[in-house]
Formats: sequence, C-alpha cells, structure tokens
Amino acid sequence: MRTSLSILLLTSITGLWAGDARRGALVMDDQGCLACHTVRGQGLGHEALRPAPDLSGRLAAKYTPASLASVLWNHEPAMFAMLGARGADMPAASETDWEDLFTYLYSLQFADVPGEAARGARAFESKRCSSCHGPAATADRKATPVKEWDSVYDPVELLYQMWTHAATMYMQKERVGGVAWEKLSARDLMDLTAYAQSQQRLGPVSNFSLPAPAEGRAAFEARCSRCHQGKLALETLLKNATWMEIGAGLWNHAPNMPSGAATSQDEMRKLLAYVWDVQYSGQPGRGNSVAGDRTFRDKRCITCHKDAVTGAPRSPRPGAFTAYSMVSLSWGRGRRMHSQMQAQGVNWPELSAEEMQNLVAFLNTLR
Repeated sequence: MRTSLSILLLTSITGLWAGDARRGALVMDDQGCLACHTVRGQGLGHEALRPAPDLSGRLAAKYTPASLASVLWNHEPAMFAMLGARGADMPAASETDWEDLFTYLYSLQFADVPGEAARGARAFESKRCSSCHGPAATADRKATPVKEWDSVYDPVELLYQMWTHAATMYMQKERVGGVAWEKLSARDLMDLTAYAQSQQRLGPVSNFSLPAPAEGRAAFEARCSRCHQGKLALETLLKNATWMEIGAGLWNHAPNMPSGAATSQDEMRKLLAYVWDVQYSGQPGRGNSVAGDRTFRDKRCITCHKDAVTGAPRSPRPGAFTAYSMVSLSWGRGRRMHSQMQAQGVNWPELSAEEMQNLVAFLNTLR
C-alpha cells in the first residue's frame, strides 16, 4: 500500500493511506473531470456547469471505497450519454488512478479548516481552561499557564499534552466540586491549538504528518482492542469522522478510559492514523460472496459474463477485484459495455454500496 505522509491544512489536499491524494488531484485534471465539475467553486477557468455537481460536496452517504464506487458506477449512463453527445471519450483511468482519486475526494470532504486564535480564546474561557491555565488562575496554582506550555506546533501535540494530564485534570475537577468534564469538538481542538500558538508567539501551523496506519495497529490492539469489539468496533462507531473529530472524541472519552492509553506523542499519532484509516477502508473481506452471486444474477450480469459451454458465471477480467477496479472496468470499457447492453435491451444495473462490496467478493471467487 502506497503512503502519502504529509497532510496540508492550508489546502484541500489531505494525504491519506489508501492512495495518494496529491496524485489524485492531478488524475482528476488529466482525465478531464474539471471540464464539467468544479472543486470548491474552482475549475478550468469556468463557472460550475449544471447538472455537474461540485466535487467537494457530499457525493456519498458514507465515504468508503465501496460507496464511492457505487456512486461512480451508477453515474456511468449519464456520463456515457453526455460524453457521447460531445464526441468525447470516457476517462481511461487505471485502477491505481481511481484509488488516488478516491483518496482525493475523501480528503476534500473531511479536511479540517485551519484553527482561529480568536475562537480558541473564547473556547479557552467557555471550557474553563482559563480557571487553571490562564494568567489569573486561582483554582490550582500548580497548573502551567498556557504561555509556558511546551510549544504546540499542531493539534496532535496539543491533544497529546492534554491527554498526558487528563487523569490529573479529572481528579482536580473532582476536588473543586465535581465540575463536569469539558467536552471538545474537532473545531474546538483546532481553535485551541491556534490560540496556544498565538500565546506562545508561534506562527500558525501549515502542515503536520501522520505515520502509515499499519504502524498504529499494534498499539491499538495492545491498548484499545479489548473494549473496541463488536458493537464498539471502530468501523461501527465512526461515521465519516475527520481526524480531529477522532482526536476530540478521544479526549471526551478520557474519564472513562484507563490512564496511559497512549504513552508517547509518536504513539498518539500512530493511533490516530490507524483509527482514521479503519473507518475509510473498513475491514478487508467484509463482502458477502453468496449475496454477490445473487446480485450478479439479479442485475443480469450473467447475461454476458458466463461460460459459453456450462453457463456458469465468468469473471469479466483476470485478476483480483476491488472497488477501484470496478470503476476502472465500468468507465474504461464502459462505452463498449454500454453499447452492447443497449443492443440487447439490457439496462445498466444500479448498484448500492453494499451490492458493490458483495459483488467484488463474489467476483474474486471466480478467479
């Protein structure tokens, strides 16, 4: 699996791990997507065309490879008709290209905006951080003022610093009258980071990095997996969460967690990387091949893709299938497939995200 380590907060391109978001942006341009679509209102010197949507909007109910593949697969007939009317070719992106493009689309949806110091100052007061860490703190004279904190260069550093003191802070709140644990949103965490930077006379953060998710798996299994199973599994709990929503959730959950769930800032980064990747990629092999077999027959794929002698289902191509290869197949060879289907009176089958996932699992049994 290829890895893109840097995540740029001041742009919309966020490096994830299922592909390379930066390359995905180039693929979108190279394949002519921006001839009709825009990204956050920007295109190739044109206004947004209708009905082509802006690609930074929500394209799927849940951003996973299967859900995005479903959207693009179902969009093929409209693209086929529109490009045919213009005499243009369908995109000829490879499976790897689609993998990168999916990562770019995902990053557009979930990139966090840069924090604002003024908002952070208000959160610092409203969340009662200032009662201990402000210049006029009285609740605990031992608490370190925000200006004297270790330099905060990005939100992961701030989250780690807060996390290492979570147990002490929780006990202190109990001593001063059972003050409720102050919960944070992702925006709060970003803004508090900007505020801490302003107090420390640091420039605003422009980038940060997370390691490859595989590096966080061991730490997660050692420290978190005992509880996060079944209904509490991350792929069930997380619903299109950004990396900072996951970080804020970690802080909000701190009073209910054993101390020392992360022992270093490096480990904190690895855990965030792994947890974020899990909700995007999901667990491998979750498709149901039996249900995929039914989809293959119900959607009339078997009309063309069957053995001439036995009538048994036949794979449309050699090699393993993924959500990316399904889009590459439908769009790359889609014009010929669509023409043949129209000649036989067969409608292009629409596939839900679940059907897409099951169909991939079934097709991989035919290899």
